[in-house]
Amino acid sequence: MASVTTSVTSAPTPPRRNLLPYRLATQMVFVLIHVLLIRAAIPNLAWAIYGILFWAALVYLTMRTGRWVCAWICWLGGAQDLFARFARARVSFNPRWTQIGVLVVAALWVPLAWLFWRDAMTAHTSSMGFDAENWWSHALHLGLLAFVVGSVFVLGKRGACRYFCPFGMVVDGCRKMHQASSQPGLVTLKRRRVSPTTPAAEAAANATTNRGKTA
Repeated sequence: MASVTTSVTSAPTPPRRNLLPYRLATQMVFVLIHVLLIRAAIPNLAWAIYGILFWAALVYLTMRTGRWVCAWICWLGGAQDLFARFARARVSFNPRWTQIGVLVVAALWVPLAWLFWRDAMTAHTSSMGFDAENWWSHALHLGLLAFVVGSVFVLGKRGACRYFCPFGMVVDGCRKMHQASSQPGLVTLKRRRVSPTTPAAEAAANATTNRGKTA
C-alpha cells in the first residue's frame, strides 16, 4: 500500500513594520516637554506619595513588559538617538561603580534637599517658561542635557543609559530578584555523583549479569 505524504506549508510571515520614525517622533515630544516644562515643586506629602507609587508602577510594568519606556518615552534616550550616527565608544569601563554612585546620589537627593533647601516641600515656581532673573536654577537641566548628548561621542550609543541611568538599574535589579525568587529549588542538596557509562561497558555489565543468572 503506497503511503501518502502530505506537506504542511506554514503561512508566510508578514513583513515587520519599521517603527523607528514613530519612536523618534514620540521621543522628540518628550524631549520638548522636558525642555519647556519648569521643574515643579512638591506641594505636600500626598504628591510625594503619588510620585513614589507612580514610579513603582512604572518600574513594575517595565519589568514585566520590556523597556518600552526607554525606547519610546525617555527624553534622555531620544536626545542620544538624535546623534546616534556620530556615536563612538572611545572609553569603556565596568559600569558597576558608576551605577552604585548614581543610586547613592538618587537615594540621598530628596533627604539632602529637605535639609539644605529652604521650604523644599512647599515652594512654588512659575508654570511654564524660563525665569530670566533666576536662570541659574535651570543650569542643572541644561548641563544634564549637554552631558547626555556629549556622552554619545565618548561612551557610544546609549552610553549614558548604560553607565548612569538609575531607572534601568532599578528595573534590572528588580527583574533579577524576581527571576531568582521564581526559580524552584533554590536550595539544592548534594547528589551522589554517578560516573557516566559507555555503551560497551553497559553491554559487558549486562553480559556478566546474564552469565551469572544462567550459571
